[in-house]
Amino acid sequence: VNQLSGHLSGLINEARNELLRLIAYIEADIDFPEDDIERLTADEQLETMKHIQEKLKNILQTSQKGKIIREGLNVTIVGKPNVGKSSLLNALLKESKAIVTDIPGTTRDVIEEYINLSGIPIKLIDTAGIRDTDNLVEKIGVEKTKEFIQKADLVLYVCDIIEGLNQEDIEIIQSFKNTTPSIFVVNKIDLEYKQENLEKIKAMIGINEEDLVFISAKENMGLEQLEEKIIQMFFAGNMNVSDSAIVSNARHVQALQLAIDHLEGAINTLENHLPGDFVVIDLRSSWEYLGKITGDTIEDDILDQIFSQFCLGK
Repeated sequence: VNQLSGHLSGLINEARNELLRLIAYIEADIDFPEDDIERLTADEQLETMKHIQEKLKNILQTSQKGKIIREGLNVTIVGKPNVGKSSLLNALLKESKAIVTDIPGTTRDVIEEYINLSGIPIKLIDTAGIRDTDNLVEKIGVEKTKEFIQKADLVLYVCDIIEGLNQEDIEIIQSFKNTTPSIFVVNKIDLEYKQENLEKIKAMIGINEEDLVFISAKENMGLEQLEEKIIQMFFAGNMNVSDSAIVSNARHVQALQLAIDHLEGAINTLENHLPGDFVVIDLRSSWEYLGKITGDTIEDDILDQIFSQFCLGK
């Protein structure tokens, strides 16, 4: 609805108008060097370019949020066998979708289900427990798990507070910790456990206790905290996007990125003390890419801006 009412176009047009005024100043300086007109210093031009670039970057940052709103958030539940991954899936769904037993390796295929958090679809993916196994079917499931980790928007890594972590856990965690957002979920807190187990988990992951989420999937404990953590990670504590301009179109994302890149080129050109003609080339390109989002063109607008902004042709 915001896009239909022109919320995004309004922000883009603000940036385009600022860019247009800057182009007009530089073009007038180039084309009418003898006229007594107001001119911008190189520092003022740089400041304006960086301001516009920052504005466009802020708009572009919403593209991840737009993707989530359009497609949902892919959340992959990962961990060793028998730590409670399927129990967590069932608890979040509030129904029994996954088979839960005390036998390690029960889940051998990927189970996908949707939940809804404040209007945002969350695709939960329950995966096979990762371990070395000679069972062919389970081995295929483990390979699928590794593939889904690479595609995930968020990994929920589940560990058992009774069993703790071992080297196998660390190898799994290292495969995604620096590349994919993750939440470490400590399960089975309804059971009696040793404090030293918790200390070992924190030390092995390298994480503070306040960054862990403690749950009992069996007793439905801690699930609200987990859901809130997901919201905080992806929406800064606010999933209400009614007042925001969200970039959800892949073509718009590409055009914005190219506009930002050409602005960076103009900034570098000016900082290297090259003539205004070279600066304008990139500024024009940036302006044109923004025009592809709003459907506008450039040539007539620049001429109109120059003659309306400056007293020329006396």
